[in-house]
Amino acid sequence: MSSVTNNIENLLTQPYGCGEQNLMNLAPDIYLLKFLLVTGTATDDSKRQAKEYIEKGLQTQLQFEHGLTGGYSAFGTNDKVASLWLTSAVARVFAQLARLNNEYGNIIDTNVSDAITRAKHFMIYSQNKNGSFTENGIVFHPDMQGGSAEGEALTSYALISLVEAVGVTNGVSRPTTVTWNQKAITLAADYLASRISFMNDPFVVCITTYALHLAKHQSKDSFFNKMEQIAINEDVYKYWESSQKIPDNTVFQMSAPTSALSIEATSYALLTYILRDNSNEARLPILRWLISKRNPNGGFISTQDTIVCLEALSRASVGMYKPGDYSAIVTISYSGADGKAQSIMANINKENENILQRIDIPYQNNAPSTVFVTANTANGGSGPSTVIFDVGLQYNIKGETLANCFKMWHILQEFGTRLEMTITIMALSENATSMSILDVEIAAGYTVDLEEVATNNSQISRVDPYNGKNLIMYFNSGVVNNNGSSVTFNMYATSGSLTKAYPRSYTFYDYYFPNCRQTNIYTLDTTPTCTKVPKFSVCPYVK
Repeated sequence: MSSVTNNIENLLTQPYGCGEQNLMNLAPDIYLLKFLLVTGTATDDSKRQAKEYIEKGLQTQLQFEHGLTGGYSAFGTNDKVASLWLTSAVARVFAQLARLNNEYGNIIDTNVSDAITRAKHFMIYSQNKNGSFTENGIVFHPDMQGGSAEGEALTSYALISLVEAVGVTNGVSRPTTVTWNQKAITLAADYLASRISFMNDPFVVCITTYALHLAKHQSKDSFFNKMEQIAINEDVYKYWESSQKIPDNTVFQMSAPTSALSIEATSYALLTYILRDNSNEARLPILRWLISKRNPNGGFISTQDTIVCLEALSRASVGMYKPGDYSAIVTISYSGADGKAQSIMANINKENENILQRIDIPYQNNAPSTVFVTANTANGGSGPSTVIFDVGLQYNIKGETLANCFKMWHILQEFGTRLEMTITIMALSENATSMSILDVEIAAGYTVDLEEVATNNSQISRVDPYNGKNLIMYFNSGVVNNNGSSVTFNMYATSGSLTKAYPRSYTFYDYYFPNCRQTNIYTLDTTPTCTKVPKFSVCPYVK
């Protein structure tokens, strides 16, 4: 958990302007605080900081509720209908916080009991007669609809949230309400159990298996056996691969190649292992695979897989944590570009076990080609024991990044001290995007009028507050399709000293499939420039 501890403010390099993104910030704080409290490693400073973050996140999240209906959506009352999926996510996170508060004496001041009850009622009123759930709001996470029209994945997700919410509210509910709650849980669980022969996608199987274990349904063992049959065992790894395909050319990624749904599926499998009280040895191959997919900030690909995976990792870490001093010395050895042997040691002990230790290895002229890592106990203790480490390769990309998901272009015109820019995005497949984001670097010496941007572009759901550098615009699901969608905005000069030749970029990506990302470059100067000068030659455009 040290990578989370040290990067809690930088888990995702995405903006945080909607209800789900805020939840992404809130959930890891709760999981981290629980880990620190359960293991007894919380300090006054860590508890104070976690409390500050959680209180702020709760107040922000409540702003996305539709009145007092209990329903939530990505942009609150700006959306016509609340989202069952996001409401389920909120109820689940709030319930986990309430349980933590009950166990450790109301360490958080904000009381979310009423909010949990409202969200729970919203979900139950949204349940179909056969026990399933369907989404009537905007579906930002389309794969939660699962592999069939009935949407077993969405029903499983709602069931997980119901069980969590009911667990912290039954004690303050009337007997008739308790019966009503249990009836909704049983109805959903029975529906899912009846669909076992129709479930083939690993993501659907894994989330359903966890939901039925949480609900303690009699069919849970049959689903666990089915989940085990479709697991992939590869060297020291064990994981579940979603049928979601990664575009072949999305080579620039924050983490090792995989899909967000595969991470989410494998996380639900790990949570199931924990509920079944499987041994740490059985969990370790799953842990290894999940950790290998982390990005340098401790997060994963999208918000939802990060939330679920951090929950699984934190709960697994609690189970593996031992209070004794199991000191270790990790030695990293390699040969540098000059051919000289290098050796660096890192000490892991009780005092620094929650501190992420980073060792930078310079990579020059294709060296080192191999890095050797060894670990030994520092106090002469015998094994077996486990030390987990990540090896990350970070590099810069020259020029534009291209993906076969979108076609994107712009028109830039100058009108005195005003620049008018139109950006057009077209999906290259028949599948429209889910929630998507356009992030535009604003030229130096210029600013934008956010109210004007929102007024002139009705297809935009939200514009983030301007930070002086980037204009960030959100699009609802389906807005960007193969017919194309355009936005037009003005940049207004604020100073007389403008660096027109300096290139800027704009990036568009699908929020739930961030590997589908494209970056284009724009410049205010049409003068040609040299990006590469041949040896013994000169660039004719350098003045």
